[in-house]
Amino acid sequence: MGIKLKWPSMADQNLDAVEVYRGTTPISSANPGNPIVTLPGTATDYEDNTVLNKSIYYYRIVARKGTERAWGANTATGYFSETGPGRTTPLRGDWNAGLMDILNTTDFITPNDLAAKLPVLNNFGGRGSFSKWYKFSYKGKVLFIPDSYVVSASWNDLYLAGLMFGEAGNGQIPAGTPSPAVAQRTIVNIGGLDYVVRAPKLSNAPYSQYITTADTTASEWRSTMSRMVRATVETQADALPRFYDNTGTQSTLGPHLFTSVAAAYHNANNPAVIASAAFQTRMATYLVFELVMP
Repeated sequence: MGIKLKWPSMADQNLDAVEVYRGTTPISSANPGNPIVTLPGTATDYEDNTVLNKSIYYYRIVARKGTERAWGANTATGYFSETGPGRTTPLRGDWNAGLMDILNTTDFITPNDLAAKLPVLNNFGGRGSFSKWYKFSYKGKVLFIPDSYVVSASWNDLYLAGLMFGEAGNGQIPAGTPSPAVAQRTIVNIGGLDYVVRAPKLSNAPYSQYITTADTTASEWRSTMSRMVRATVETQADALPRFYDNTGTQSTLGPHLFTSVAAAYHNANNPAVIASAAFQTRMATYLVFELVMP
């Protein structure tokens, strides 16, 4: 199996050929390279079986007649052999940042079943009672995030539970490795698939850097969960197009720090603003379940 491409019939144009171009970055018509295949002018589909797993590609379909070429738009398409429960392609957006599906907890995992798999969630300030899971694509990853908070916890709580960074090793902050150092790659198995459980990323900046509001644009959180609210909720000029029309989302902690004495968190009342909280302050916060790709 590969990536299946389809386009409207252009048979009435008497084309000489239809060309398919592919790249790992957007394709320029000024310097496109060579087509991966040249098809008859009546063609309406093509399956690319030379793709690699866990990869995103850009395609452009070109109508050729004589020396003239009419270029279709760049289309980003991902190829993943496993994406977990729900739809396997983005419903809205694309593979770089898209909403793939909205699932009931029984289709993924319920709050009680999650607490049974991660008993540490019972050690903090309370658990959330989420009722849905949002399935997102983001930069070649598949993420599952609930529609409400998972647990009431502080930055310190999540770090000491191994739920903050989601990476191999002990994590790094601007001052170095937190002390005591705790392994940060926690994995749970749900329905036979493994997921890394971690806090949401509020910025694309390295964790070793303090962040400000200016660092949130196109972050994981603002590219996914922040797009599930109405445009009247996130009114900032750099807000991305909406996926859904929820009335809002709750605040959530992330791995980044705001200052040497405060953690950064997403402000639900103003999604583009990064606020700060003491490391010991507990708040309702989300967790991300990132599919471990086979």
